[in-house]
Amino acid sequence: IGPFHVGIASLIAYLRQGGHECQFFHLMGDVAEEEFVDFLKKSRPDVVAFSVVTNVFPHVAPLASLTKRHSEALTICGGVHATLCPDEVLALEGIDMVCIGEGEGALFDLCQALEEGKDFSNIPNLWVKQDRKVHKNPLRPLIEELDALPFPDREVFPFEDSFDLKFMKRGVFMASRGCPYNCNYCCSPAMKQLYGGNRYIRFRSVTSLIEEVEMVVRNFPQIEYNVFHDDLLPMKKERFADFTREYRRRIKLPFEMNCHPNLMDRETARMAKEAGCALIRFGIESGNEHIRRNVLDRQVSTKRIIDAFACCDEAGIKTLSYNM
Repeated sequence: IGPFHVGIASLIAYLRQGGHECQFFHLMGDVAEEEFVDFLKKSRPDVVAFSVVTNVFPHVAPLASLTKRHSEALTICGGVHATLCPDEVLALEGIDMVCIGEGEGALFDLCQALEEGKDFSNIPNLWVKQDRKVHKNPLRPLIEELDALPFPDREVFPFEDSFDLKFMKRGVFMASRGCPYNCNYCCSPAMKQLYGGNRYIRFRSVTSLIEEVEMVVRNFPQIEYNVFHDDLLPMKKERFADFTREYRRRIKLPFEMNCHPNLMDRETARMAKEAGCALIRFGIESGNEHIRRNVLDRQVSTKRIIDAFACCDEAGIKTLSYNM
């Protein structure tokens, strides 16, 4: 049983909204060959899409090869690794296409083109291998209006059977896309560079977010708390104030979030606590200021870190630190 992935669930929701049928196969560790082949034979897909981060990239080649042997499907690879290392991914024998950047519009355009029997080699965000040639199409703009997207799918991507609901008893959400910081070990600075810094950080409206939380909590009464997987939920204090006010008024469950020490002060901690925040996760990575600043490019002082944790402690919020 795997975790619920908001990104993949968003792609599924977008395709389903556009009238395309989707199925989901959760790959956890080493999957038995027969299991995957059985899935291919039963679902008979037109497109098989792999979402790839770097540590699972080695698993893609054998799965792409199986897909080509046991189906007529086109194969496409997306996700962070495919976005930042497209040549490496496209070089795999069984991969036909790579999606760079956000996948909603590109995947939808691909499915539409296939349905209508049209050429798909010129779709923005896609690099396509065709007739021994690679079509490297330009990036489309980032999705600015996140509210225009449907809520992430929790049916085809079975939230009911996810690690988050079955074992953690929690709802999983994201209120934004992007991060303002440039830590050396993270994909964010590279993604920003790819897009030239154009509106990389985008936010859903508080109205849309709270509506989704209300709906999910209503549909899954076993949820005991919520977690927001945004890189930094309190990125904008005024917006965070709106969010905490509405969450406190309409959602009667505790929540957890991520924060940067530079964004934490007494007022932010107070707002979070009053809304029901039970745990805040901070990336510390190293207790050595030289390592943080000069190696990891985390521009935060030791005093600031201590103060951030003290603010949470004073407000009665538990803290968790990520350390390398």
